[in-house]
Amino acid sequence: MFEGMTPVKNTLFCSILLTMSTLYEYTQSYIRDCFQVEKVIRQTPESTIRRLRHRQSHKLYICREFSGEADALRKLIGVQCAHLPRVYEVASGSGHVVVLEEFIPGDNLSELCLGGTLNEDQVRRISLDVCDALYVLHSRGLVHRDVKPENVILDGDRSVLIDFNTIRAASLDKAGSDTRILGTLGYAPPEQYGLSQTDRTADIYALGVLINVLLTGKHPSIQLASGHWGRIVTRCTMTSPSKRYQSVQAVRESL
Repeated sequence: MFEGMTPVKNTLFCSILLTMSTLYEYTQSYIRDCFQVEKVIRQTPESTIRRLRHRQSHKLYICREFSGEADALRKLIGVQCAHLPRVYEVASGSGHVVVLEEFIPGDNLSELCLGGTLNEDQVRRISLDVCDALYVLHSRGLVHRDVKPENVILDGDRSVLIDFNTIRAASLDKAGSDTRILGTLGYAPPEQYGLSQTDRTADIYALGVLINVLLTGKHPSIQLASGHWGRIVTRCTMTSPSKRYQSVQAVRESL
């Protein structure tokens, strides 16, 4: 629940409120009234990400608005993980979704590397943190679908996986294909481009690419990391999902 929002979900007032307007409209109204926009972080035709400051507490939050489904994101409301931003509320209406979540200070890996590389100890620590974040998502039947340097923030000694715009429920139907092609070129596996349904091994593929880029500055198809790291990356990024690591726990053990 939002900071300062009246807890009306189990009250008679809630029923009255929701007959007057949708939860989505109520959420939008609450954000307009109780927060001020500090910065528009990113704006595209499909989505807007803003940093907000609560007018009373002065705490910072992130507000995401995008076109899509909200059911998967609702599974993260209230989940606490050191390597994921906390999701406070999710509301949807007419195909639009608004999410209020924890603001994570720090720089993302793309900004920190700037074309350079990190040492093995740094990459191992970051990879373990991302594995922990993905474990929380996968254990709830969710796939992130956009693991990349821009979506990992370093906040002190911890790494935090952000940006839930492309998240979806993992599919058990291997015969179908994703209805929306989302993700980032180079990090998304072949099946994410409509060849078949994505499952948690799609995130493992992207994690392998991320590890390689942090170590070498290049995609594994251009330059593969050496030694043990190269073997991890190779298995993560196999074209066939069945030949990849089948869980982030298995990746974690290899690290």
